[in-house]
Amino acid sequence: MIGGTTWNGTRFFDVPSSSPPFALAAPGFPLRSLAALAARAALGGPREVLLAAMQAARMVEGAAGQHPLPESLRRARANSARSWLAALALPSASRLTIARAIEASASAERDALAQAWEGVVTLVTPGADLAARAELRRVTLMLAPQT
Repeated sequence: MIGGTTWNGTRFFDVPSSSPPFALAAPGFPLRSLAALAARAALGGPREVLLAAMQAARMVEGAAGQHPLPESLRRARANSARSWLAALALPSASRLTIARAIEASASAERDALAQAWEGVVTLVTPGADLAARAELRRVTLMLAPQT
């Protein structure tokens, strides 16, 4: 088999490469560039700040994304994320900024969530590449007022 085709000795036959109609689409990870930025960051503080920011972005998506989670589930996720955040070696200002976003994701207050998320964006943007900034912007647009 060569690149989606097979050889029968005299000619190539095309092999269909599409998925069967009943197959599920492969799930995509929406924060690839932010994860790649964290992977390239130095061990310790910078990497942990980026990982915590990525967790906050996932919490924001759960609260304000296309399919928002129920408030009880958001509260449970925020409690677990707070415990995880306490285990990281973060500068205190970064910890406070990210903790605000995680806490705001548990409530239904969209304005408070947007304000807390802007603090995370401000924290991460100086060291972010263009692709990571685009992902941060996409999360920010989720928090835009609904019309």
